[in-house]
Parts: sequence; C-alpha cells; structure tokens
Amino acid sequence: MRHRRVNWRRLLAAGLLAASAAGLIGGGMELWRFGPSDASAAARVERFVRADFDRTTNALSRAAGRVTQDSRAAQGLAVGPDAAKSLFDLAAAARAFVAYAGDVSVTIYASTGEARAWAGRPSDILPERVNERSAFFVTPSPLGVRLVYVQGIAGADGRQLGSVAAEHVLSPSPAAAITVADYRLSTPLAPVSLRMWFEGAGDQARRDAFLLSAPSGEPLAEAVAAPAELRRAREEWRRRVMAIVVGLCGATLLLLIGPLLDRRAAARESGAVVRTS
Repeated sequence: MRHRRVNWRRLLAAGLLAASAAGLIGGGMELWRFGPSDASAAARVERFVRADFDRTTNALSRAAGRVTQDSRAAQGLAVGPDAAKSLFDLAAAARAFVAYAGDVSVTIYASTGEARAWAGRPSDILPERVNERSAFFVTPSPLGVRLVYVQGIAGADGRQLGSVAAEHVLSPSPAAAITVADYRLSTPLAPVSLRMWFEGAGDQARRDAFLLSAPSGEPLAEAVAAPAELRRAREEWRRRVMAIVVGLCGATLLLLIGPLLDRRAAARESGAVVRTS
C-alpha cells in the first residue's frame, strides 16, 4: 500500500470540532433535562414525582380491586383457615395482575386483623387501619416508608368480612432504623425529601414543597426538591460533559503524535530529529 501521511492540521481541526460538538450537545441536553433555571428544574422534578405517585396509587387500587371483585375472597374469609390456599393464590394473582415496575405487596386480612394470605414482602399494619373500608395512607416500616391502600371485602349480605391491603415502598430504608433524614425519593434529576402526614405534612405552606395526595384529595406526604440538590445535580452533569470534552481533546493530542513521528522518520538532520522527539 502506498504510504500516506496524516495532515496534522486536519487532525487537529477534527478533534477540536468533535470536542466542540460534544460540549454543545451536552449543553443542549442540560437545557432539555434541567431547563434554564433552578425553578424549571424543580418543576420537572415535581411533574415526575406526581406522575410516578399517580402510577403507584393506580397500581395499588387495581391490585386491591382485583381481590375485592373476586368472589373467592369473601368465600375464603367466610370459610376460615381451611381456605388459605385459595386466598394465597388470589393474592399472588392480584400482585401479578398489576405488572407494576415497583415492588407491590398484597395481603388479605380477616375482620379480626389477622393476615390470612399474602404475596410479596408486606409490612405490619395497625389493626385500626386494617378494617377501614377504603383508605390510602403512608406508614414507616423496616423496609422503608410505604404507601398502603386498604379496601374492605364484603360478603353477600354486605357485611365486611375482612380487607385487602396493597402496598409499595415509597422511600427504601438504608438502615434498620428509620429517621426523618431517611425519607428520600429518587428522581432522574435529584433526590427529593419526603415528609409524612404524621410529621405535619401540609399543615402549612413550605418553600420548594408540594403535596402528594390520595385520589380522594387527602394529603399523604409532602415532597421538597431542595434548590441545593438541583444545583448539585446540574454541576455534576456539567462535570461529566467537561470530562468528555477534555477526553476528546486529550485523544486528539495523542493522535497528533502520529504526524510528528512521520516528520521525525523523514528527517535528515539530527536537529530535526531532536525537535520532533
């Protein structure tokens, strides 16, 4: 093959063009991802959290409704412990029916508050909550803060025989003991702090906070997208883009060694060899 030398000017221009394009694309994606300001980034986080919360409440409602609408639930509770297998199959089917990306647990309770069947990793629910006819609430557990939907199971005569609880972890617990600092929700932009109803969520307006409510409108939790977290996420994005730009520049400088080696190989004087080296 004919020996072909690389033009260092073209190589340098191509490298600088690639680095500039990476910087422009990264800046454009930052604008699309975060928006032009902290306020726009906070609005994006709020939309994501609300949409995800609505999907979760819908999934829990569907899972619980799958149980309450099945006649085997009332029949199994009326029969007693002998119908355990039927209830376990029903709980598993309701959990599979949701096909939710998150981990949903389903538990069927008797009117005494005793868990008769379950699927997934359920938590312990207070007895006074178990016998509610229909209610959303949040509760802490060793697995984290959980969103729970309880719906009553009625017999043919309308008498409540028990209930079903569908639940999902809102904020996983990083340790065995949960503290207020552990109530955090992950989002594609930045983590969001959660404040539960039993901590006074919604009792007064707070800056950078928005309420997460049940379908009935009852406030369940308060989410806060801290500006400092959003700025930190934006700075981290810029550092990644800058790393790519610097990497392309470094690769270009590395490739520019090739033309220098060509010049040194073609040199006829020792001074030229020293300079190119």
